[in-house]
Amino acid sequence: MPTALVTGANRGLGLEFVRQLAALGWHVHACCRQPGVAADLQQVAAVSDGRVALHALDLGDLASIDRVAATVGGRPLDLLVNNAGVLGNPGTHFSERSRSMLQSVGRFDYDEWLEVLRINVIGTAKVSEAFVNHIAASERKCIVMVSSVMGSIGWNDRSRFPPGGGIHAYRSSKAALNMLARGLAADLHEKGIVVLTLNPGWVKTEMGGADGMFEAKDSVHRMLGLVIRSTPAHSGVFQSHDGTEIPW
Repeated sequence: MPTALVTGANRGLGLEFVRQLAALGWHVHACCRQPGVAADLQQVAAVSDGRVALHALDLGDLASIDRVAATVGGRPLDLLVNNAGVLGNPGTHFSERSRSMLQSVGRFDYDEWLEVLRINVIGTAKVSEAFVNHIAASERKCIVMVSSVMGSIGWNDRSRFPPGGGIHAYRSSKAALNMLARGLAADLHEKGIVVLTLNPGWVKTEMGGADGMFEAKDSVHRMLGLVIRSTPAHSGVFQSHDGTEIPW
C-alpha cells in the first residue's frame, strides 16, 4: 500500500487530497494544526478503514514537524504533499476587492508579511527536510509543492487574474516557494526524488472564495493525475493542474 503525508489536511485542497488518496487505497498521514477540532477530516478518517492517521502539525512550530517525523518513524513515504499555507489577513479570500485591499501599497503589514513567509516558505522547507529520508526510502519518491500562478514572475501582469499588483506577501511567498522547489529538485535528483511544483488553479475553497473557477475535487483529481504520470523529467518544472507548463 503506498503511503502519503498531506499538510493542511483539515480543509480545502488538503482535505480533498486525503479523501481521494484514501479512496485510491493509499495510507495517508493527514496533518493539520488542530486535528481534534477538524470535523470534516475526522469524518474522512472514520470511514477510511484505518487508512487515514491524524497528526498535529503546525508549520509555524518546527518542533511539531519533528514530532510527526518521529511518529512516522522509519516507514517510507511515497508522496509528500506540501499543501498547507496562508494568504495573510485571516478571513480574506481571493477577489478583485482583496487585490486592492490586501497587502497593497499603503497597506503593507510587515509583521503579517513575515508570518506569511515563515509559514509558506520556512515551514514548508522544514517539512520537506524532515521527511526527505522517508521519501527517499519509498518506491514512488515524490514531493509536491502546492504553489500558485501568483508566484510566477513571468505571468505577473495585468492580462491575467489576479493581475499584477496587490497581495504582495502571498505572491512573494509563492515565488520563494517556487525557488525552493527548483533548488530541491536539483539537490534531490541523485536520490531519485521527483519534486513537482503545481498550480491548483483558482479553486472554490475558504481561501479561494466562492468565485473560484474550479471545485477542489476536480483540481485535486487533475493534480493526482500529474503525480501518477510524473517522471524525473517533470522534477523542477512548474505545472498547472492541467499539465500546462508555467513560466517561473
